[in-house]
Parts: sequence; structure tokens; C-alpha cells
Amino acid sequence: MGFSGNSIYFSVTEKANDYMTILTSDISNQGGSSIVFLSSVNACPAIIVYRRTDNPPPAPPKMKTILRQGLNPNIVWEANKEADLSGYELYRGIGTVTQPPTTWQFVVAVTGTSYVDEQITWGDGTSNQKMYYKIKAKDQMNQYSGWSNMLMIDYFRDIQKGDNGTNDLQFELNQNYPNPFNPGTRISYTVPVRATVTLRIYNALGEEIRTLVNQSEEAGKKEIYWDGRNNAGNFVSSGLYVYRLQVGDFVATKKMHLVK
Repeated sequence: MGFSGNSIYFSVTEKANDYMTILTSDISNQGGSSIVFLSSVNACPAIIVYRRTDNPPPAPPKMKTILRQGLNPNIVWEANKEADLSGYELYRGIGTVTQPPTTWQFVVAVTGTSYVDEQITWGDGTSNQKMYYKIKAKDQMNQYSGWSNMLMIDYFRDIQKGDNGTNDLQFELNQNYPNPFNPGTRISYTVPVRATVTLRIYNALGEEIRTLVNQSEEAGKKEIYWDGRNNAGNFVSSGLYVYRLQVGDFVATKKMHLVK
């Protein structure tokens, strides 16, 4: 390819004198990031792509916020203004409050301005680990912007994995055993991530009788024994009771009968 005056010359064969001339005035009127020409010179077909060199890369995007959607983070950013924008690439990394990540992992390529990361569970603030997010924009010429600003959330890493490397556990509250019972019974439940867990017992009037669990727990299958006593240490009377498990936005209840 060569330049002369207001013309651009594209070579389409190996012969030095076989050129196709495209006026720069025609090209500048086309707009966009590239122009494709189909031509034939001396019976030699050619597809010629002219890519504009005056098209700058996208501006760095701006991260807005991270919203909590269930137990997962929903990352939100502002839309870029470029007409030839093709999308965004989202990255994440683990750091601390004072130390941003040193390595970043590609998460997803999207065209919108938000993404719910279902692989990450929002923590409860008791861990020193933080999950950072940042993005970069990409245009139709595969030009990338600089990095956006970073945002972070509290983060708990899943620690109990299955054979396939993924977390096979699900939130679950099981029926107590035995039921009916006297004087005590066992209650089992499953927590797939490290989180704050509460397990409370209520009478038929909805009054709290006993708090069995109120603490941060690691992921896994749990079991606790209720001895039939209330928070004051006294045995409760026969009747219908409800036990309620809460882990973040997950809530489950079941009924049990104490028979004397």
C-alpha cells in the first residue's frame, strides 16, 4: 500500500504496476473503523480492507457499584459512549482491604453494563479476604481500553468441593430425628459456604424458645442436639415447636413435636 496526494494505492498482485486507486476523500466519507472493497485488477480478484488509523481505542469504563443479589454480587458499571463499542471484559481477583490483587482472573465477556457472578458468595465481613472486580472495554477493531477503577466486596471462598472441583453442597434444613421426641432430638442442616448461621426454636405462638446456633460457620453438613430446654435452661412443655434456619437470604422452617 502506498500514498500519493489524495489517493491510497493498494497492491493486488505481485506485479509492481498492478495497483488499485481509492480516493481518500471517498474513504473519509465512509466513516466507521474499516471499509471493505471487492475489486478485480488484470483478472486478479482481491478483497481489500482499509482500517482507519484515526480511530482511538475506547475510554476506560467506570465501575459504579456492586449490589447484593441473593448471596451473589451483581457488578454494575457505566456504559461507554463509543459508537463502535463491541462489549466489555470482566475480571476478578482476591486481595485484602489494604492490598489489591496481584493476579486477575477473566470472568466473562458481555455487551451489557452489569453481571451477576454466581461463582462468588458474598461474605459477612468477618474475613480479611476481599474480592475485587475491574473491567475493560473493547471496540469492533479489537482495541482495548485501559482498566476501569476497582470495586471490592467481602468474600468467602467455598471450601468443601466435590470430585469435579465444584461445590456440590446446597442449603438444606432436614427434619429432626426422632420426631415426635422426648426429651431431646437432633437437627441437621447443610451450609454450602462459610457464613453466619442462626438456628432458633419457636413455640406455637411464635415466641422464641431457644437459640441453638448464632455464629459464623464453615461450609459443610452440620448437626446439633436440642435437649428440650429453653434459653433459661428449663424444660419446655409438650406441644408443637418450629425450628428456623437462616443463612443470609436463605430461610427454612420445619415443625416438630415434643411428647411427654
